[in-house]
Amino acid sequence: MILGIETSCDETAAALVADGTILSNVVASQMDLHARFGGIVPEIAARKHVEAIGYVIREAIDSAGKNLADVEAVAVTSKYGLVGSLLVGVAAAKSLAYTAKIPLVGIHHIEGHIFANILSNPELPMPHVCLTVSGGHSMLVYVKGLCQYEVMGNTLDFSFSGLKTAVVNTFKGRDRATLPLADIAASFQEAVVDHLVSKTLQAASRKDISAISVTGGVAMNRRLREVFAEVCPREGYQVFFTRPDLCGDNAAMVAAAGSARLRYGEVAGLDLGVVAHAPLESVR
Repeated sequence: MILGIETSCDETAAALVADGTILSNVVASQMDLHARFGGIVPEIAARKHVEAIGYVIREAIDSAGKNLADVEAVAVTSKYGLVGSLLVGVAAAKSLAYTAKIPLVGIHHIEGHIFANILSNPELPMPHVCLTVSGGHSMLVYVKGLCQYEVMGNTLDFSFSGLKTAVVNTFKGRDRATLPLADIAASFQEAVVDHLVSKTLQAASRKDISAISVTGGVAMNRRLREVFAEVCPREGYQVFFTRPDLCGDNAAMVAAAGSARLRYGEVAGLDLGVVAHAPLESVR
């Protein structure tokens, strides 16, 4: 039974997972708090994590009908995120691991998203190509097996800056009331979806595999799912989507990744640090 903790950005999350079964999955969102700023404010996010982390962990344990003594290991996101936010989760995980004398495992945030799809689709074949896509990052990963990865593309390969600039320029000097806003939004979405799908199919073709998985917050996008579901069978691929409640940042995915890492004997010490940008590493 693994306790997962996730605080890489603005979601304070904790979950209990046992043998691939989610016993609890608690997420406290800061979305409303940051909305007025037009984006995440790192210092505010970290402070809110400090306020919420204890309550969220307690709720995850209580709602599963368990006690801290039932927890056999703690997995926490320690790589890829806002440093201040990551520090809060890692500090909490260290305290629990030390107090309960149980193993501690550090998890890469992207690996968590990969395991969100594995949790959602136990029949997901290995190897496969996984597209992880969200508002903050995008990554194409060749998943050779559990905790065995080859990164094929990352955020800089999925740059939409030119497309966004074109949309912004459309509004310059124009009366918004005269613009077809719905058409502009739909066209922008279609261009992004086409790019994501085509790049993923290229990666799958290069590896000569038959399965594709799609995960991350943007994987909830209806149009992205529609296009993948339409194109993949036509091109000879199976496609697997993370279920909606696991697409966003959550701790169940962290616990699942931690369970897999533990099987390979990976345990972190109490000197576990945090890294804002770190490569996605395979087990040794």
